[in-house]
Amino acid sequence: MSIREDLINVIPEIGLLENESLREKTVTAWQMALDAAGIQPEALNEMPFSLLARRCGISLAEHIRTVTRSAMALADEMSAGYGNRAKLDRDIVIAGGIVHDIGKVMEYEQGGEGYQKSYYGKMLRHPFSGVWICEKAGLPVEILHIVAVHSKEGDGGHRSLEASIIFHCDFANFESFRD
Repeated sequence: MSIREDLINVIPEIGLLENESLREKTVTAWQMALDAAGIQPEALNEMPFSLLARRCGISLAEHIRTVTRSAMALADEMSAGYGNRAKLDRDIVIAGGIVHDIGKVMEYEQGGEGYQKSYYGKMLRHPFSGVWICEKAGLPVEILHIVAVHSKEGDGGHRSLEASIIFHCDFANFESFRD
């Protein structure tokens, strides 16, 4: 099996992206991130989604998938309830959910006592490395924006509707399991 196939097995929500170009660039971003971290897609099933929520046993892959599905449900409900007044792009929501924490593979490393902050992660938090990876993969600025503002780094600034959806779904998941 190829890395691409392994990645889609780990994060099957990639297949929900209707825009083929966006889907391919999302896969490319993940391939680049995994290469940079020197890990295989299966490692996402073992890596914790947060170093501040170790005891919950939730992996980064589970978190990415759940945030993505939560964001899709919220986007669908907003579209159903508000119609065209909720001007959002469902593919941008899906891709944003899939890559929002992509930089964590560079922020974390496996050490003697499990996962810990890497030197890279001590110098740059995952939104910064995530934006860089997504930019290199050719993802659109709307996705870069979601990655940049999905965490505390985006507080006090503008968040697009899609970014706001990812932010709230991410924090609902994080706050529910934080140590």
